[in-house]
Amino acid sequence: MIISLPIEIKDREYLPKLLLSHYLMKRLKVNIILSRSRLGLYKIQNYKNAIFFDKSLSIHKEKLSKNIIKNNILSVLDEEGPITNWIDFMIEGRLPLNVLENTHLYFVRGMKEKIFLKEKFKKNFKNVKVVGHPKYDLLKSPFKSFFDNDVEKIKKDYGKYVFIPLSFIQDLKGKKDKDYSSYLFETFAKNNFIKQKYKESAKKWDHDEKNYNYFLQTISELANLNKNINFVIRPHPTQDISKIKNRMKIIPNNLHIVYKYSINPWIIGAHYYIHSHCTSVYEAAKLRKKIFCYNFNKKNKGVILAQNPGYIFDNKKKFLSFFQKVIKKKVKYDMKKIILDNSFLFNFKNNKISCEEIVKHFSKLSKSFSKDKFDLDQNYFDRFKIEIKKILFQIIKLKNYFLNKESYFSSKYFDINVTEINLIIKKFRKIDRSKYKISVKEIDNNIILIINF
Repeated sequence: MIISLPIEIKDREYLPKLLLSHYLMKRLKVNIILSRSRLGLYKIQNYKNAIFFDKSLSIHKEKLSKNIIKNNILSVLDEEGPITNWIDFMIEGRLPLNVLENTHLYFVRGMKEKIFLKEKFKKNFKNVKVVGHPKYDLLKSPFKSFFDNDVEKIKKDYGKYVFIPLSFIQDLKGKKDKDYSSYLFETFAKNNFIKQKYKESAKKWDHDEKNYNYFLQTISELANLNKNINFVIRPHPTQDISKIKNRMKIIPNNLHIVYKYSINPWIIGAHYYIHSHCTSVYEAAKLRKKIFCYNFNKKNKGVILAQNPGYIFDNKKKFLSFFQKVIKKKVKYDMKKIILDNSFLFNFKNNKISCEEIVKHFSKLSKSFSKDKFDLDQNYFDRFKIEIKKILFQIIKLKNYFLNKESYFSSKYFDINVTEINLIIKKFRKIDRSKYKISVKEIDNNIILIINF
């Protein structure tokens, strides 16, 4: 069986997809196709009985989803989840009922999401399965050790630090700050009802910009109050660091704005974690970090998380006072505040493995769809086309860079290559002492086939 795993934002999706690939190859006799975004669907007409593990459903992918479903298995685990955190506009645009009903497997992180879908659509979905998310498996033994080298480098550079991830739509790469909301409108607002939901959401985003300004200002004040500890801001992959610096204006010497490594080693190495509404708070909770949320948005006004572990503040004075007491050990942090139950996140506890749960569901399908079809034949002309595409891809990247046309989409312009994948899979096999063998080959530009034998 062939399983296709598209990757849209490398820093967020790459390692979880490779860990899932590792489990699939360890447990099942399957081959894997990894591709940048949906490039792996370029020969959709040649697929038969393959499993597509997509990152989302949405209105603009409706035709593509239907084409996949004709002769293949469509499974989805939305990377923007949990869906219980979504604003109405996102729900309407990313969950088209007619596609959701026909998707073979729609994976969710916890039972609360499954209940949410039932209440939203007044319908019981047999195809909705609770599996958690593979990214949380990476934070458990033995795979947490995968990040040891990066954690060591971070601690060497920053010592004891407070980690602050950003999750705002402002300060995006490119010339227009509103590109992302415009993109959302163009992509999802396909009818008057959704257009109205967009207008309501736009008001929340505008209000959240005020929250963003206050948040950055408060972090700067905290850094000034605590010169003996570093504060590290990690922008969202779509954000421009220079724009963030311009917005902040005054940046203390112990406040650093850095985009390097995946987010996991930063959270692992941090002493404290501060955010406004970043879903990486669930990784921080899994790692039992001391979590603080500062967000003055109210329900139905601005952006908030439905499930938010840790201490939550909407008053700056109270937040600063409490943080100072905790950091100076005048107040004990109550670790019970960071617990998430399994109804929200299936694999929050160590005895639950998301990858194993997904493998279980795929193994049931593999018995019915064992005879897959995919055209893998390559001739010299195919190889020539791959090299031409690589050259064109690099020319476009360089052109955008020198013409200052870099946009938030640049986070999606990355390379995946045979050598890197081989090294990561080899490391996973070494960590859990797996014995399977693989062959990794490039079948098109940024499309990699992993053959399991």
